[in-house]
Amino acid sequence: MTTTATATAAAAAAAAEAAAAEAEARNLRSLESLMEVGHSALHKLGRLEQEWDTILPILIKRIVAQYSDLRQYKKESLGRLERMESLSKA
Repeated sequence: MTTTATATAAAAAAAAEAAAAEAEARNLRSLESLMEVGHSALHKLGRLEQEWDTILPILIKRIVAQYSDLRQYKKESLGRLERMESLSKA
């Protein structure tokens, strides 16, 4: 092998090694981020379990209120459509 070929091969090997090290560092950062998200999720689930007795009634009240609002909206919309239909027939 000539010195130029040897130098080129060495440079290619060094570039490949640097790329591998960079990929490994990226993977490590991704894994650390995933572990932080997992820890946060487990912590939130623990808090939810502790406070469920307080949260559940609030959640039910909000769902019932939203359902009531939706029923009222549908009732009003149906009334408007019926009025528009009766006006168009007249």
